[in-house]
Amino acid sequence: MRAVISATLLEKLARHMAFLACMAILFRSAGWLQTGQIAIWLLTVCASGFHLGARMLKRHQQAYLS
Repeated sequence: MRAVISATLLEKLARHMAFLACMAILFRSAGWLQTGQIAIWLLTVCASGFHLGARMLKRHQQAYLS
């Protein structure tokens, strides 16, 4: 049960970070924000890592229950 809650929170965090990365790209292209490429890249990498961690937790929980 704890792994499912953690996985859900990680997925939600990953979605929010991916959305922030998209908004940073849009705001940078419009000239409203001076975000560096490294910051956008780090947001994207962190979002991918959180999503991967959530998937691994869910798979582990499914294997444990089966």
